[in-house]
Amino acid sequence: MSPGEPTSTFIALTLSEALLEEPDPDASEIYDLLQRVEREKARSPLIDWGQIVVSLEYHARFGTGPSEELWQRFQDSLTQEGLDQTLVARGWLAWSKEKARKSDWRSALDACAKAIEALGGRHHDLAAQAFLSMSKAHELRGGRVEANLALDRARGELAIAADLIEDEDLRNDFLARPVFKALRMQRRTFADAAERLAALYEMVRALNTETDPEGQIGVILDQALRVVRAERGLILLRSEGDDTYRVRFARNLESDTVEDAARFSRTAVLAAGRGEPVLAINAANDARVAQMKSVSAYGIKSLLCVPLRVRDELVGAVYADSRADGALFQEQDLKFLAAFADHAALALENARDLRRLEKRRAQLVSAIQSREALGAIVGRSAAMQKVYDLIERVAESHLPVLIQGDSGTGKELVARE
Repeated sequence: MSPGEPTSTFIALTLSEALLEEPDPDASEIYDLLQRVEREKARSPLIDWGQIVVSLEYHARFGTGPSEELWQRFQDSLTQEGLDQTLVARGWLAWSKEKARKSDWRSALDACAKAIEALGGRHHDLAAQAFLSMSKAHELRGGRVEANLALDRARGELAIAADLIEDEDLRNDFLARPVFKALRMQRRTFADAAERLAALYEMVRALNTETDPEGQIGVILDQALRVVRAERGLILLRSEGDDTYRVRFARNLESDTVEDAARFSRTAVLAAGRGEPVLAINAANDARVAQMKSVSAYGIKSLLCVPLRVRDELVGAVYADSRADGALFQEQDLKFLAAFADHAALALENARDLRRLEKRRAQLVSAIQSREALGAIVGRSAAMQKVYDLIERVAESHLPVLIQGDSGTGKELVARE
């Protein structure tokens, strides 16, 4: 509390904020507290800003809808310098919930993005709530893949926040907060074949609608890992112009495990040239993965590795593993990841083909423009093309050039060009 801050006003605001966290809060009690703060004429800018944000949270919690005047006050306050960015994030988060309640998923997603930006990698508990709201907004628009990915991000942020609390009792109390109820629900396992097919369809659609699938493949990899219940994974891609394979995307892997997994992928799937998928249900007892030091070092229980192949040509590999007890991969996981890899490889290769075509087109346009610059000279025969090539080669030279030919063959035109 700042010096001279009215004690009763500060207490009323703090109490209203605390009551909103209760499992079954009394809406009228919180409303009266916020009105008490509102009636205080001598409140500081900090209290005024806090009252705006907590009021937005109140309306979001009870679905009563904030007034346009309250929303305008929030927007006007954003222009002030030195604002507490945590309060900014809370305000946007409350606004996203209000917009989602009205099925305005675009505004809800925009508000979530602004909340996450304001947090700047801090306050993982609020980030978890923002990603949860983002997941709900994606569900409203029918984006199942994006909704699931946002939900996973929310769970990840919540796990980070919980790990920062050393006392076990306090940590359990923190995780028991009502706002995290949806994140405490058990993850879906996609055991049903129809659900897996729907997830694969969404992933393929996302890949094929992107002009740059390579820029989105990391996001799609996250979804594929979730479907097969894998904790970590990576994608190995062949470099353009040579036959070396490099790690393009890695998720949740230690640096030495990345190297280990990449080495294994090259050896087991790529180097042999057969491109055969590998399923190690029990990695510790599988001779094929015995050379991987990370299997024992990091307790890898099960792993998958499938090729990325385009028209029988190997272009990379997808690796996934799990360290969770009882989460061993099965044949259906291998089939799903292989299907994902086939579509991903085709999308990536199509994108590379498009880039090559665009590069070739640019070269041809440049050549045509160069030839058009020789507009005073007419001729399209093979012999004239050789003349054009020769002119272009010597045009940049500062050395004297001797042009020979019979009278009337155009020596002066060539000299001018």
